[in-house]
Amino acid sequence: MSTRAERRRQERNGKSAAVIGWIYPDDVAGPFLSSVCRTMMDDANLDLKQRRFCRPEGGYLNISSGPMIVASRNRLVKEFLENFPQAQWLVTVDADMCWGQNHVHRLIDEAEAHDFGVLGGLCFAASRQIASLYPTIYVVEGLAEGTEMPKLKRVIDYPEDAIVECDATGAAFTAIHRDVLLAIFNRTRYMDMGDESTALNPHPWYAEIYTPTGGYYGEDLSFCLRARQEGAKIGVHTGIEIGHVKPRILGPREWKAQQAGPSAITE
Repeated sequence: MSTRAERRRQERNGKSAAVIGWIYPDDVAGPFLSSVCRTMMDDANLDLKQRRFCRPEGGYLNISSGPMIVASRNRLVKEFLENFPQAQWLVTVDADMCWGQNHVHRLIDEAEAHDFGVLGGLCFAASRQIASLYPTIYVVEGLAEGTEMPKLKRVIDYPEDAIVECDATGAAFTAIHRDVLLAIFNRTRYMDMGDESTALNPHPWYAEIYTPTGGYYGEDLSFCLRARQEGAKIGVHTGIEIGHVKPRILGPREWKAQQAGPSAITE
């Protein structure tokens, strides 16, 4: 994770290298593609010492993914660690997100300035009802019933344009320091098979978790719980606002909902 010594090194040699990476199905959202292109073009136009991606140590990764999203996310991290040994940051972006100019660079800058090992932008998730829209900011509130697993609670009220320290966020727009990924791997690289037997863990960073009482954590939240276990500082910058591109079906039902008022419109 970033230290004073690391920042002094940056003053001498330039900013630390980074890799932007995503997994994707058959295609990606148009606004996502525009965001990636703008990020890389802006980076290429910077002085060499200020670049994060367009330099020999940095770059980008994209992994084709079918329904096995967990496997693809783990492969993304594995390729980052193996193929970019001098890059300090992996920025994970989902293929249905969009962001503004300099958002990626600002995310890493803020993470380094405030010693965050994991820092996300302000993203939102939703089910079909717009009323269910919520920010992907979570804090631990005790333990899940009948388990030793932390119970996560959504943070609904958050300050504007500020870094909110939390216990978990999504993987849709997140800067992760290399040291965090290595620390998690050192703990989870092997699976306990019983009888003192071990096997390589195919999902050392991201894994879906099910509790004995029927609870469920997606792979992004479980990653944060693993990072938290390693002492990583986790947060969300609410001033880095990220869009979530979703399709909408337009028909009589949607028209009637619109006529009834904006709050009744469904996605």
